[in-house]
Amino acid sequence: ANRTTRPIYRAPSKTVRRIEAALQHLTLILTEPFPSFQTWVTLRFLTHYQFTAWEQVDSGRSILTLPTRAPPHKESEFAVPMKNAVAALTELAAVVERDDVNADMPVVVRFGKADDIWMSPAYGTDVCYITALSFSRSEENLNKYFTAIEEIAYKYQGGPHWGKYFRGTEKDFGPRFPKLADFVKVKRRLDPDLVFQNEKLTDMLPSAYREM
Repeated sequence: ANRTTRPIYRAPSKTVRRIEAALQHLTLILTEPFPSFQTWVTLRFLTHYQFTAWEQVDSGRSILTLPTRAPPHKESEFAVPMKNAVAALTELAAVVERDDVNADMPVVVRFGKADDIWMSPAYGTDVCYITALSFSRSEENLNKYFTAIEEIAYKYQGGPHWGKYFRGTEKDFGPRFPKLADFVKVKRRLDPDLVFQNEKLTDMLPSAYREM
């Protein structure tokens, strides 16, 4: 049932949001040779275009399927226990400054309540999700940036977002998933012929593919 009697209202329009994303993409391309200037320009672009408040009234299927407001980019995301969030974010900021990492897009922070899903990074505890985004087309910079956030996340008992960039294996993220051994048992029982095996899973969860 509808929860409002207000008329449909869309602002800004999808076209405006597409134009914003295109302008930011162009800005990142033009400033890529100048990392410090690129960061300065990006912050001001976001302040004026991305972080402004806006309101819409429409059906859920229209509002929740908005075109992206970000240019093409890569993401690496980890969830750390809430109690460790400040320490992890503080260390990430220090590493970016100290090692001259080109963090050309914002770090996105969101929060989630604890759940009881075995392989959820929020299993058993409230968490802070820390997402590093990067437009950089330099593999060296991407590896430097994403390796930094991954190492910090594991240091603070974090776990990866399974659908985004990470390199760790069960020995790295195992502490965040106390039911990992139980998951592996179920995986081996339900997939004895390794139908769902691939190179990534073999590297990530070697215990699930050892000889029975």
